[in-house]
Amino acid sequence: MSAWLKDAGLSPDADTVTRLRASTHGNPRLLELCLALHHAGESLTETLTRFEQEGAPSVEFLLNRIWPRLSDDEQAALASLCVFRRPAPAEAWAGEVRAQLSPRRLIQLDERGGLALLPAYRAVLHHLLPPENRHAAHLRAAEVRAAHAEYTAAAYHYLEAGQPRRALWLWHEHRAEEINQGQASAALRLFSALAPKSLKPIERNLLTLILGELQKLLGDDPRVTLRQTLWRAPILQAQAKRLEGDLAELKGDYDEAIEAYQAGLVLVENLLGERALFLKNLGWTQMRQGGDGLGRAWQTACLARFEAERLQGDIQRRRGQFAEAEAHYRQALALAESFGHLEGQAKAHNHLAILLSQQSRFDDAHPHRAHAIALFEQIGNRVHLAGAKLNQALDHNLAGQGQAAYPPAAAHLFPIFQQAVRSAEEALRLFEQVGQAFGRATAAQNLAEAHLYLGQLAEAEKFARLVLREEEQSVQPDGLRTLGEIKTAQRDFNLAETLIRQSIQAAQDNGDPYLEAYGWRALGHLYLVQGQREPGRAALRQAVALFEAQGLRHEVERTQALEARFQS
Repeated sequence: MSAWLKDAGLSPDADTVTRLRASTHGNPRLLELCLALHHAGESLTETLTRFEQEGAPSVEFLLNRIWPRLSDDEQAALASLCVFRRPAPAEAWAGEVRAQLSPRRLIQLDERGGLALLPAYRAVLHHLLPPENRHAAHLRAAEVRAAHAEYTAAAYHYLEAGQPRRALWLWHEHRAEEINQGQASAALRLFSALAPKSLKPIERNLLTLILGELQKLLGDDPRVTLRQTLWRAPILQAQAKRLEGDLAELKGDYDEAIEAYQAGLVLVENLLGERALFLKNLGWTQMRQGGDGLGRAWQTACLARFEAERLQGDIQRRRGQFAEAEAHYRQALALAESFGHLEGQAKAHNHLAILLSQQSRFDDAHPHRAHAIALFEQIGNRVHLAGAKLNQALDHNLAGQGQAAYPPAAAHLFPIFQQAVRSAEEALRLFEQVGQAFGRATAAQNLAEAHLYLGQLAEAEKFARLVLREEEQSVQPDGLRTLGEIKTAQRDFNLAETLIRQSIQAAQDNGDPYLEAYGWRALGHLYLVQGQREPGRAALRQAVALFEAQGLRHEVERTQALEARFQS
């Protein structure tokens, strides 16, 4: 023990060593805590006297003595660390805190950059923490684990913090990565312990789907449960259908697998990533049937290539990579034409019209829009006909906005915005008939913008609030920004700023630089209207940078013209 104390930087006399051995019975955990207490400011002699007066010490007793002697930052670090079941990334805690706690032997650093409390300390501290502090510590731990792509561990901490919704959605989003990392069994144990009755209906659906996917990996067959579930969201129902198909295919029930995949395809008509996965699985299953199945498999493979090109086009458009998006859409169109896929041709024409209109290439967009509408009418696809009519309204809005300084527009531009209203109203009626929320939200957004430019603020606000009520994530930035512009026109500047900043944040969260740029421009206009020139110019510079990065020269010029208008 004397040598151990000397290594720790202490040189007590023989009597102190004897007393320390007698009080701790040589327990290394108690000895470590005695040293920690010494480093916190209490002498070994004082500690030993207290032991001899109050009886044999315990880990809890010593930690309670050390705790008040620690700084707030040190206490917070220990409280955070006590919920980790294995070493946490050291960089998640300030270096100065680590430097203070390490010499006190309250934490351990390993050679891989991990930081941990000794197990005996961790259990006691975890027990001593009030529930609200423990929940906060688990939330912090979840964020740390998620930031380091350890999603099963993050889900555990979210569950311990009383946040099952966040645990489920996070793990579901990253399930492929976690399964590849060998976390399937751990995740199954974790989520099997979750009580479905404690969840909202949509999360109960998600839990059923997660457990079904994990059970499939272990050779179980949860198809009965999947079929008996009342699904609340089309995307989850579609994924459940794909899982049913996968399970049937594994059992050699090819007809049942095809039926499940085809049912899923109906559900994911507008969910391109899911559609591509369904087509891939369906094609492989048809090929294994042989005979006539080979021809059907070839057709399915062509469809899968078409959907992949269409999906890549959508992704690049969302990223603001318009030239790349156009190349993918044109390749999708060529593929659809090569095997006589009329619906695919209509969709590709529609995507190209949207993309070209975003770049103010209205003359190029017009023939694609006409082809799309004609083909959708020919095949009787009301959903996509509604989409094409909606995009016609978008064309009118963008064309009018390209000529307007800022809302409201000059009277000579009213006819083009009135055309936008007519097309968007027709689209909204169709989307209401087919019950499609995304279509309703996008149609309402176009109506809000058209009425704003017509100076009809009450109608504009009605439709902007309808956009927000639909809660469609990709449309929310537009709805928030438009409502902010309406409030700017009504001179409710504080609310306008709040809404526009929420729009910018929502666009950033969605990874949508196109709508983010619109938000910065609206914010710049708001500041300039109030005479705040420097903040206004700064916001417009942000918009210009984003538009330039996307090659949208016409939007850059419109933004610069807005600034020039307020300089004159």
